[in-house]
Amino acid sequence: MLLRHVVEEVGFQAAILSPAVVMEAHIVAFVADHSPSVVLFDVSLPYDQNLEMFQRMRENALSGAPRWIALSTEPAVVRTLKESGELVVGKPFQLDELTELLSAARRGHWDEDE
Repeated sequence: MLLRHVVEEVGFQAAILSPAVVMEAHIVAFVADHSPSVVLFDVSLPYDQNLEMFQRMRENALSGAPRWIALSTEPAVVRTLKESGELVVGKPFQLDELTELLSAARRGHWDEDE
């Protein structure tokens, strides 16, 4: 998978969990158990349900929790998340765009305006 390759090239270990297969509680437990630095979450169909799931998980994250980056093909989802101050990458995207965000995470630097 290309996304796994990009994540690993930047220096992170990748684990792929699909909201279509894994329940929200399992994703939350995985994040709590493994303490990732970054979570990439694909807000896919059904957009409304997955957007709500993303927002719930993001809002319920504990201090010191990972940085969340949303990915989506739906322009309304991208717009909504950007307006709420979330880091979001609209799909399709250039790999450089995602690589820059992940590299910043690796260095511990986040630009909230990205």
